Amino acid sequence: ALSRVDSLVAAAVGVVEEGLSDGDLNISGCSIVSTVEKHEQLATYLASTPSKVMFPWAAGVDALETSSLLPGSFNPIHKGHVEMCGNEGGWYELSIGNVDKGFIAASEVKERCAAITELGGRVMVSNAALFSDKLLGWKMLNNNADVEFRVGDDTYVRIIDPKYYGDSEENMEKAMKELYDGGATFLVYPRTGGGEGAQPDPRPGVEYAKEWEKVDISSSEVRAGTKTAF
Repeated sequence: ALSRVDSLVAAAVGVVEEGLSDGDLNISGCSIVSTVEKHEQLATYLASTPSKVMFPWAAGVDALETSSLLPGSFNPIHKGHVEMCGNEGGWYELSIGNVDKGFIAASEVKERCAAITELGGRVMVSNAALFSDKLLGWKMLNNNADVEFRVGDDTYVRIIDPKYYGDSEENMEKAMKELYDGGATFLVYPRTGGGEGAQPDPRPGVEYAKEWEKVDISSSEVRAGTKTAF
């Protein structure tokens, strides 16, 4: 028999396992992740299951009130992240798996999520490294609602880099079209300092933040001690 955490994870992605009734598949009971032990159990589950899962790291979350999601590793979270997520109740999304960085340990997931919630943020935990999987996870949790992904331009450069699509420009364009057709849009924030930065992208569904004071900071600089997070 599946544990309650397993049941809730199954609910989050619409995965019906043998032995579960429809009544078990109800994410409104996610208070199960209100303790440290269950948090770590969930993070471990996400690292091991082949299913693509997105799950609110909080107790009693029943409905998502906004349509924006800021993906990142938040190692650590800093003022740039907070300004990008906004004050209107957007969600952070910590993916425990990254196409470039591998998996994050369960204990580290707990620490990073705690840092976000201590600042008043709301965070999703997922094992969705690809934006197509993030979109699917969001729709499963939010009644098929559309989503605005908020990303820095350095991240957006990687999103449209053909090397992540088998070095195929055609595959990349097809994947991006599927995202837009599926209800995803991108709000891209320019950054200063290192990296090439994205030029305005003519694709539909891409908007560049205009009323935005560039924040010249990165998590790697905070870790190196060359800049402070806030």
